[in-house]
Amino acid sequence: MMTLARSVTLLIALVSVASSHALAQPVATLDLSSPEAVAEILLDVATSGDADALSHLCHPDIPPERLDPRALQICTMTSEHPNFEGFRGMFTGSRLGGDAEIATTDDLTTARVPIVNDADGTQLGFVNAIQYNGLWYLRGF
Repeated sequence: MMTLARSVTLLIALVSVASSHALAQPVATLDLSSPEAVAEILLDVATSGDADALSHLCHPDIPPERLDPRALQICTMTSEHPNFEGFRGMFTGSRLGGDAEIATTDDLTTARVPIVNDADGTQLGFVNAIQYNGLWYLRGF
């Protein structure tokens, strides 16, 4: 027969295990269904400062030579990285400037998403994405 104290101890242990398991779960599933969604993730990270989503923006099976080296750096960046604040500065105060321009060649589908200054609409550049297995990932900017 289990005593009340032993039952409470067991319950606390189970809650502790469940809590640590929940903390080990990956970032909530990201929307990688469009090039615009990839650009939105970059803008959201820049605004929030929460870098957890960045590691999901590069697919490990996409050959590195198909990516801009800056994309590879962004995908491995944490909020403690020395260049994180510079990254945030590039995208803070920006918004999508329109729909993606999608291009397909033999075995490669890429897109460019215009990024504009939120205050005056001045074009700042593009976020480049690459399609892989039906989803979109960061290619460069």
